[in-house]
Parts: sequence; structure tokens; C-alpha cells
Amino acid sequence: MKIGRTTEFKLSKITKAWLAGFIDGEGYIGLTKKGERFQVIVRIGTTHRATMLYVSTLLGAPLYTDRKNKPNWKDCYITVIYDHRAELLLKSLLPYLITKREQVLAILEYRKTINSGNNQFNRAPVQVIQKRRDIYNRLRGLNKRGKCLI
Repeated sequence: MKIGRTTEFKLSKITKAWLAGFIDGEGYIGLTKKGERFQVIVRIGTTHRATMLYVSTLLGAPLYTDRKNKPNWKDCYITVIYDHRAELLLKSLLPYLITKREQVLAILEYRKTINSGNNQFNRAPVQVIQKRRDIYNRLRGLNKRGKCLI
């Protein structure tokens, strides 16, 4: 399923709810940083190949294999989408997300700084650049591994 600039993901409510739950448990939603530029990333991975084939088909994204060099570890299957396509997906899944809801709201806030004409290829005003950095740092905190403080 190819997604154009003006279309959205055509998924049933049941599929959206299932996918949101799967991403809540097995996904990563964040920004990657390259210099002063950021890229929205939605990364989903698990060791169950058939499930990931289904997810990658739903998203129209390639499926990658992360081969583990440890003898008792299974291979991990991963699919990734970026930027505009990630935004479309996250908007459609927002009503169903629980665990990663704050990350999605931060991503949508970030995308507004891009969609308002301040794209990454034109120099954005200093306050927009600072807002992007703040969102990036907030997402780093939300996605941080380790002991839960709540």
C-alpha cells in the first residue's frame, strides 16, 4: 500500500486498535537528530516474523532483519516509517494509543513546526529551532530506558 502526500492510511477501526496496541508494546516513536535537522521515526520490531510481515504490509514499508550474534537470541524483524507517513499513521492511531500517547502528541507538535512553512531545508526562525530542540529533548526523556519513576 503506497501512501501519497495527501492520502491517509486506510485501516479499519479494529486494525487501528490492534496496531496501536502493538506499537504501544513493541514500538518506538521519536525523533532522530542529524546535525540541526530532525526526522520523525516510527520503528516497530519483534521476533515473530509473521506478525511483522503483516505490520509491514499494513504500512507499505519494508521489513528488515536484525540478526543477533548471540547463540540463544532470535532474529528481530523490524519495519520503519518516517516523517510525513509517520505523521499520517500516528494521527490515525492517536485515539487508540495509551502508552505512547505523549510521544505522539509531541511528534504532532513538532510536525506543526514543519508544516507551517518552516521546513528543515529552509532556515527556520531561532524560536522554531529552539522549540524543535525542546520537543526532541522531551521525547528523549519519554523514551528513556531504565527504572520507572512513577
